[in-house]
Amino acid sequence: MIVIKADKIEFINGNQQKPILTIMETKVDSVLFSPCEKYLLVYQPKHDQPYSIWNFMANEEIRRFEQVSGENAQSFKWSYDGKFIAKTSIKKIAVPEGEEAKEGEE
Repeated sequence: MIVIKADKIEFINGNQQKPILTIMETKVDSVLFSPCEKYLLVYQPKHDQPYSIWNFMANEEIRRFEQVSGENAQSFKWSYDGKFIAKTSIKKIAVPEGEEAKEGEE
């Protein structure tokens, strides 16, 4: 179980209800695990660099990056094996007059 508090994120053991890992991050909005459960994306919308990637097993931050307008934690997708993370975006496609405008996901 993941408990997001104002000043930290706690990962709780299901049977004993005791914290097994604590990450000291403030004002976290969401946490997204990779499929292999080795990495996680932490989203803090009020931070200068709101996205951070953590190695869950080693309890270390790997990388931080900035937010582009319109992004949120759901803008990112992990690869099937959890080794990569990618940002998805809506791309407006220019079409000639008279045709229907299209949107596509990259």
